[in-house]
Amino acid sequence: INAPIMLLRSPPMARVEEVVRTVDISLQSELATIREISRIAERMGRVHDIMLMIDLGDLREGIWPNDLIPTVEQILQF
Repeated sequence: INAPIMLLRSPPMARVEEVVRTVDISLQSELATIREISRIAERMGRVHDIMLMIDLGDLREGIWPNDLIPTVEQILQF
């Protein structure tokens, strides 16, 4: 496949290395997982993009809208 591959769910921590190796972008909402993705991607010399999920009131998955700026500031420190 000659196109970016997106994972539409957050991986379990035990599979983060596999995700960084095989996927270009993933949906994320947990800082711990994003931190681990960043750590492994750096170690592997790869770029793994994330799309930060925001909960819009359905209480399913994502950060609260009020937490967006502080969360992005934390992610940028990884």
